[in-house]
Amino acid sequence: MSKSNASIPAAPQHQEPPPDEGQMATAFGNVATLHDQPTRRQVKPSMNRRAYFNDYKQRRIYMITMMKEAHVPAFGELNAELVETETGRSIQNAQIIPSPLGMAIHDCWLAIPHYHPEVSLIAFQLMPDHFHGLLFVTREMEAALGKVIIGFKIGCRQAFCRLYPEQSAEASRIQAQMKRNAGSPGFLFQKGYNDSILVCDGQLDTMVEYIYDNPRRLAIRRLQSDFFRVYEGLQVGGHFCSAQGNLELLRRPCVQVRVSRKVAPELLEADLQRFLSLGRAGTVLVSPCISPGEKRIMREAFNLRLPQIVLLDSGINPRSKPYGERFDACAEGRLLLLSPFPCRYAKKTITREECQQLNELAYDIEKASGR
Repeated sequence: MSKSNASIPAAPQHQEPPPDEGQMATAFGNVATLHDQPTRRQVKPSMNRRAYFNDYKQRRIYMITMMKEAHVPAFGELNAELVETETGRSIQNAQIIPSPLGMAIHDCWLAIPHYHPEVSLIAFQLMPDHFHGLLFVTREMEAALGKVIIGFKIGCRQAFCRLYPEQSAEASRIQAQMKRNAGSPGFLFQKGYNDSILVCDGQLDTMVEYIYDNPRRLAIRRLQSDFFRVYEGLQVGGHFCSAQGNLELLRRPCVQVRVSRKVAPELLEADLQRFLSLGRAGTVLVSPCISPGEKRIMREAFNLRLPQIVLLDSGINPRSKPYGERFDACAEGRLLLLSPFPCRYAKKTITREECQQLNELAYDIEKASGR
């Protein structure tokens, strides 16, 4: 970091409070305003998420994520309690016990405002192989955010060399051998970093909750690994699908939830009560959730924690994991995501043929279940 000969203050016990409403309103703005702002330089998008519309000097809130290299010791170890309850297994007190390197990385993070007073820290979560940090650039900076991150990386690198001289020497040797190779590994962290710019009202609370929930999510994935594995080439009826979630739901009585877009309100209400009654009795509801009526029924069933199979038109990323409510639903074994289509990342409007294929799959699942 810069400011040589300046002592680093002791790490505070607690990080600074989040921005108040006025600060957030200024920092967030909205997506349209953010895209319309002139930039001092065009930032080329990449796998590390450099946003073309942002010059990384302005007043913004960022979530920074960095992954460690394979040769680097773990930043910490997961510790969690597995408790048997009346409804199943529950994970409590999930936390990451930091290693000496993890503690050093945390201290370097907490020291950022000492070198860059315009940066305020909101949240930080260490994980065994990566970390998430949420920071607030409270006023325009002279240099871009990348300069802040470079200084932080330098501090972490120095700590790595001090704590693990043999591993750091090996990292230097690998870098020297592969210096002409564009795919050569980083020294401590993987090259670059991932950033997410918070631009929507209410996004801050969601992001903070996500960051601090990481240890629990990791504990759940390790405990219920089968529920988070992505299966490919799974034959369901006459379809070959990718799947993620509880495959046992396919072996239980299933019913297709199919509702016309033109259904009368009173008939939709009757359908809702019928399907919820079946779900409460243990029948698995199956639907691609295409029409408004199907979406409502499946949402009501989800809120009641009833088992369901959701059919997707966009495929399933082999390296993806469910997020938000679906993560907990998968962990509890009450959700299966299923798709007969290859994974795609770009959004597109579902076609009539795709709707028919998903409805045929739902019908085949019901028929195969013997209901």
